[in-house]
Amino acid sequence: MNIIEKYRKLKIAAGSHQPSIESIKSQIPELKIIVDACFLSNPYATALFIEYFKKELIDTEKINH
Repeated sequence: MNIIEKYRKLKIAAGSHQPSIESIKSQIPELKIIVDACFLSNPYATALFIEYFKKELIDTEKINH
């Protein structure tokens, strides 16, 4: 089974979410993952996301808060 097929299998098992980084690492060890860029699990991206969300959506009233 190639990497794409293994990932598709993980995606199906994960349901409506993406497979976790730990699932990917354990089930597809030949895929070398150096950085997890998911903003929910990456503390460096979270502050940037919140700043963008506030500036672009809340401050402009494009989204109700």
